[in-house]
Amino acid sequence: MYTLVPYRRLLKTQNDLMSRFFDQSFPSAPASASFRVDIRENETGYTLQAELPGMKEEQIELSVNNDMLTISADSSSEVKQEKERSYYCERSFGHVERSFSLEGIQQDQITAAYVNGLLTVTLPKSQPEPVKGARKIAINAPKLEGETQQQ
Repeated sequence: MYTLVPYRRLLKTQNDLMSRFFDQSFPSAPASASFRVDIRENETGYTLQAELPGMKEEQIELSVNNDMLTISADSSSEVKQEKERSYYCERSFGHVERSFSLEGIQQDQITAAYVNGLLTVTLPKSQPEPVKGARKIAINAPKLEGETQQQ
C-alpha cells in the first residue's frame, strides 16, 4: 500500500499541487516553432510579410540558396525576480525558420524591411519570356545523284 489515503484522493492532491505550481506567472512558450506569414501578389511581384514580434533586426537572417529564400531568427530571454525569501529565474531560447521557393523571382532585386515586429520582403517577378507563335517548318527532300530538277 502506498498510503492510507485512497488513490483517487492522493492523485487529486498531487494534481492540485502541480496545477498550483504551473499556474504561476511563467512566460508563455510559443505555440509552435514557426511564425505567421502573409503573401500577396500584384502585377510586378509578391510581398511577403512575416510576423516576428519581440525580435531585434540583428536576430533575423534572410538568405537565398538554391532558389530558396530562408527566413530564420534566434531568440533568447532571461527573467529574474528576487524577493525576500524566494528567487525566480527563467531562461528561454528559440529558433524559427521557414523557406520559400523563388521560382519566377528576380533574386538580385529582393528587398526587405523590418518595422515593429513585421518583416516585409518584396519579391519582384521575373519578366516572362515572350511566347513564340506557331510556325511551319518546310520539309526538303534530299537530292539524289544524277537526278535533275523537274518542273
